[in-house]
Amino acid sequence: MFWQNAQARWIKHGKKWNQFKLPENDILIDYANGLQPFYSVKWPDVDIVYVPINVQASHRVLGVVHLHRRIIYVYDSLMGINNNARLQVAIKPLAKLLPHILNAIAYYGFHGDTKVNY
Repeated sequence: MFWQNAQARWIKHGKKWNQFKLPENDILIDYANGLQPFYSVKWPDVDIVYVPINVQASHRVLGVVHLHRRIIYVYDSLMGINNNARLQVAIKPLAKLLPHILNAIAYYGFHGDTKVNY
């Protein structure tokens, strides 16, 4: 459900993204705080977060987010079908939302990096 929520924020606010503010009670913050799904781990306590990403409502790829390094790797079992441009479009909601989510949970302070780069 994380991906569906992230994608919904992008669809709703993508055209005015520079004005986007993540609400304090947003479920995406609950994911990062380990409250969703139940019995999850807080993101400041892990190095990597795995996110299944739906590409054009027909195929899923795996986004592997290295939080501290600020890198998203994408693993796709159908590389011949999906080109890099299509995958970049697919992960854009995640890439744009991550700084907002990490800032909301004070992730950067946990790891000694106070610089938030939106």
